Amino acid sequence: MLILAGVLSPDSGQILLNGTPASFSAPHDASRQGISIVFQELSLVPSLSVAENIFANRQPIDRLGFINKSELNRRAREMLDLFDMDMVDPAMPVRNLPVSTQQVIEILKALSTDPIVLILDEPTSSLSDAETALLFRNISRLSARGVACIYISHHLPEIFEIAHTVTVLRDGRFVCEAVVKDINENFLISSMVGRTIHDIYGARNPRASLGSTRFEARGLGREGVFQDISFMVRSGEIVGFAGLVGAGRTELARAIFGADRLDSGGMWLDGEKIEVGSPRDAIDLGIGYLTEDRKTQGLYLDFSIRMNLVSNRLGRFTRGLFMNEALVEARSADAIREFRISATGTSQVVNNLSGGASRKSCW
Repeated sequence: MLILAGVLSPDSGQILLNGTPASFSAPHDASRQGISIVFQELSLVPSLSVAENIFANRQPIDRLGFINKSELNRRAREMLDLFDMDMVDPAMPVRNLPVSTQQVIEILKALSTDPIVLILDEPTSSLSDAETALLFRNISRLSARGVACIYISHHLPEIFEIAHTVTVLRDGRFVCEAVVKDINENFLISSMVGRTIHDIYGARNPRASLGSTRFEARGLGREGVFQDISFMVRSGEIVGFAGLVGAGRTELARAIFGADRLDSGGMWLDGEKIEVGSPRDAIDLGIGYLTEDRKTQGLYLDFSIRMNLVSNRLGRFTRGLFMNEALVEARSADAIREFRISATGTSQVVNNLSGGASRKSCW
């Protein structure tokens, strides 16, 4: 997709646009020729407004060459209405918006170019069901107008809901192409992983016993965010939290990890009351947290894989005043093998990894 968006240049093959060979030396070339992409990672400028992000480098200007703010905000308002976002002010800085709303802004940014080819790379990862439904409605409208849409997703029900045809890639190679109405989910999964999969959604032995209570929360509260949250997790148990975007799940997790303060309640680990005043306290107690937004909260993007993998527990990898480089390298290499991180080596900069590989680097 980066090649189609003009970010990378191909070593072989060709791109045909309306039957004519096309090449792009930069992203603006692809955009000018009608190709627009919604990247998996947000590419917004936090300090700019919603309207300035949607129409970045394409702002309307007046006769004197100055940006026409009123016209800019009017056009942005029209785009926001596509997702029924009456509550969002076009002049509001993007940094003040939750991740789910920023994802919608990213989508509107791509739609605002009036593309002839629209590429969407896992666009629903942070969207609510209602926002996803609006996205699908707008994609269907574009398709009816003749826009070609390439939709990338690991959520298979989305493929069957919105796509006409599906192409499967595995390890950088073409596997198959099929008409969606002629296949089922099992065929698609088998094509993706290269073998038949049983118990797709997992299966627990009904006779398997769980251990004693490992972690317990009682009456947790943060003023104006969540209140009176109590639950327990037993050894070997997986507890899931469900709720719409904005329901407080992320805020609860951040508070348990010490990233945000708790105003009430308490927590117990293996029967002993614990105090978590910071992420360092949580890590020392053996509590880990995988952030919702790995790009801004979970990774040092300009650091290598090896530095990211040990950054939250440097004390384990130091010898006196110096880093034990051999130990850091060994641990990082083990992690790359264990989690199958696609990388050139432990020294590769995280910002150059794919979305999936960078996600694994957070683990």
